[in-house]
Amino acid sequence: MVRENRLKEYIFPRFSVTGSNFSMYDEINKPHSINGEIVKIIFTNIASPGSLWIAESGTNIEYFRKNDVTSGLSNFEVYPFVYGTDILGMTGSPQAFTKLETNGQVYLAGSGFTSGTGTTFGPVTLLYR
Repeated sequence: MVRENRLKEYIFPRFSVTGSNFSMYDEINKPHSINGEIVKIIFTNIASPGSLWIAESGTNIEYFRKNDVTSGLSNFEVYPFVYGTDILGMTGSPQAFTKLETNGQVYLAGSGFTSGTGTTFGPVTLLYR
């Protein structure tokens, strides 16, 4: 039995950039839903520049976006969050934030990946609980 607070991982495997735009859903291209709180996203082996985002399929919910990924950028990790709002859409103080949660299929997409020191990117690991 796995404890409910243990981190799980979802890996987008290393891929070759074959054109300017791409999207991928998982390592074997089968639908897979993530159900939980997104804790951390780890980006590794960045050899092609461009814009990159992770979002929930079928919605306009974006979990992370970086429009200035550069070739040769060191591996990096992000801890995505969102500011809470009240019924009028007003946000609280800058310290009042919450983690992103999902119950859907997550995809990795990008654009502008046409040059750089190589044509590979990844893997990208999404940790959630």
